Amino acid sequence: MNDMSEKIPSIPVSPTMNRALKKRLFAAIPFCLVCLPLTIAVVAHAKGSIPQQVKENHDRPALAFSQYYINLGQVAPSPVIGARFSFKNVSDHVVTIKEVVPSCGCLSPRLARKIYKPGEVGEFILPVETPSQKPGPKEFWIDVTYEDSKTRNVILAFNAILPEKQVMVKPKALIIYQFGNRKTERSISVFDYPDTGLKLISAHCNSKLVRVRMGNQNLKENGHRKMQVDLIIDEKIPPGKHISLLTIQTDHPRYREINVPVHLYGPEAKTTSATKDLNENRK
Repeated sequence: MNDMSEKIPSIPVSPTMNRALKKRLFAAIPFCLVCLPLTIAVVAHAKGSIPQQVKENHDRPALAFSQYYINLGQVAPSPVIGARFSFKNVSDHVVTIKEVVPSCGCLSPRLARKIYKPGEVGEFILPVETPSQKPGPKEFWIDVTYEDSKTRNVILAFNAILPEKQVMVKPKALIIYQFGNRKTERSISVFDYPDTGLKLISAHCNSKLVRVRMGNQNLKENGHRKMQVDLIIDEKIPPGKHISLLTIQTDHPRYREINVPVHLYGPEAKTTSATKDLNENRK
């Protein structure tokens, strides 16, 4: 039996042979690099591709809108302009609309209901009263908060270039607040640009606290005819904020009805809230 511990004799290599082996080794490297991709491809083909499971995105928003921004461009003279944003609940969750915040008081967003089951569709309608707006480029938007599996937000917006005024209302929203029991009077002015002979037929407010009176119809301001509608608060406004609407009827073929928001604040209402609305009214 051979002794396994016996050392195997080494083969002597001369320096010249060592250099030759190294030279051949380095010469073979480029060939190996060229053949490597082909070898990998052959092995992969023989093994077959392993299908990867596609991960579903369970966190995507439930409401899918047909569009999120609408450009109306130059619009024709009209008392009301607006845009419609349709949507669908594409999730497996029930969607609840929690809050809709408009960019200004002149925007009155409408929605048929607040709860939408999977597969149901709905539509946001965004009308704007143009008599309270200045001519030129304008942008309006709403910030929508809703819940599906979590709370989400989406912005819906549209822009338009408003034409030169034919009829304009100032202020665009009326703020009335009391700090006592005194009688309060405020006025709304309707301007006719240019003088088309427009006449105010009637006006009324949907709040029992507000009494409406047709004011002077033949005033002038900067060469334009101005008509007034007076609002009188005879009684004490209850505490808190009360939102109402003044509706003015005219004989103008395009401006048959003009609506002006009226915000009433009682004596105990926070001054900060009233000031916020007052600043918005001045924009």
